[in-house]
Amino acid sequence: RLARQPRLRTRRTSSPPRVTFVVALFVSLLVVGAFAAATTFVGFLVVAGALGAVEGVSAPMQKTVLTRYAPQNVRGGIVSLNAAAQNLGKTVGPLVLGIAVATTDAPTAFLGLGAGGVVIAALLLGAVLVIGKQEPPDSA
Repeated sequence: RLARQPRLRTRRTSSPPRVTFVVALFVSLLVVGAFAAATTFVGFLVVAGALGAVEGVSAPMQKTVLTRYAPQNVRGGIVSLNAAAQNLGKTVGPLVLGIAVATTDAPTAFLGLGAGGVVIAALLLGAVLVIGKQEPPDSA
């Protein structure tokens, strides 16, 4: 007869998603500001590497928040939609930037798209503040 295995308890992370998101947003804004200050190719590569490091932290954080708060019966679909949105943004973003730079000058294009990014970040922050007040559903 097999011994009964103890039920694993879910463990909360040390920082709530709201705090993690705000820190990631702040670091992302610093990196974006550094792009504007990069005047050499090497400086640009350093900043691009920093942006990659920020994305390496924020992408798993997104998955963690999504899987924690999404109902179990639709969790896979929500994570898939998130991945599709990220990949679509990685494709459409450079195209929109290229069109904006071709039709206006580069500073105007970057400022306009930066303002759009701030609006999107504010919407995401609002969503995280709402989600952060909810308790994750019990995973049974």
